Amino acid sequence: MHEGRRLMNEGCENRLVIGDKLLSVVPSGPDGAFDQYCDEISLSPRTAREYRHTAHMCTPPARGRQRRPRQLQRAL
Repeated sequence: MHEGRRLMNEGCENRLVIGDKLLSVVPSGPDGAFDQYCDEISLSPRTAREYRHTAHMCTPPARGRQRRPRQLQRAL
């Protein structure tokens, strides 16, 4: 279970990293350039748009908040 959580957390972080990269390389604008970039990195444009949107909406303060593990929540 811990390994699964760790992998999911890493996956979530990776999506944010990819979304940040998409925002910096191909900001919102004409989809032609965006679609071409997605094709070059072998990422579905639909998925890339979701990652980019998530990164845009997940501001640094929101990223700083982390959920506490259940064991810690119970202890508090």
